Amino acid sequence: FYTDYQAIRGGEIRWCRITATAVDYDENGNLLHALALLQDINKEKKREADYQEQILREAEEVRIANEAKTEFLRRMSHDIRTPINGIQGYVDMALKHPDDAELQLRCQEQTKAALKILSELVGGMLEMSKLETNEIVLDEKPFDLSQLLDSVNAIILSQATARNVKFETLRKQPLPITHLIGSPRHVTQVVMNITANAIKYTPSG
Repeated sequence: FYTDYQAIRGGEIRWCRITATAVDYDENGNLLHALALLQDINKEKKREADYQEQILREAEEVRIANEAKTEFLRRMSHDIRTPINGIQGYVDMALKHPDDAELQLRCQEQTKAALKILSELVGGMLEMSKLETNEIVLDEKPFDLSQLLDSVNAIILSQATARNVKFETLRKQPLPITHLIGSPRHVTQVVMNITANAIKYTPSG
């Protein structure tokens, strides 16, 4: 058998191991001789501790990555529902008024805008593979804020109409600055979440 223990050797605490092995017995089975071996196993213990620390660190990284994925999917599923509801609203509206050519055209245009946003959101799900390595970066590309807001408004308007909630934009004049550089998909998500929640939690009428 063996046992590990710590002892002060050379002025520092070190791990040691004593191993006892039976060598021979008498005719009655009683132990006659045993061999005792004393070892300094400080290096082995340090490697073992480092390995255990590495395992725990990697397990924690996996846990954090999994939590990030779960939160990412939860948010994406919430974001995706908004344009889907908008598309459904315009499809229903078009079906109710098949003879209104102007309304049909407007519903087609708004549905196309909602599909564009939906496509961008679905494309964002490809970022999942980057969560583990923390490689997600915001885009830095030109976009038109007015067009972005118009697209979001078109989606939200159909939901507001379906819930009998008054929805209007207060932009009486063109925005002083419309051409920006940034991540339009993330700006869209922020604006869409705020307005969608406003519609969701506003009582009908």
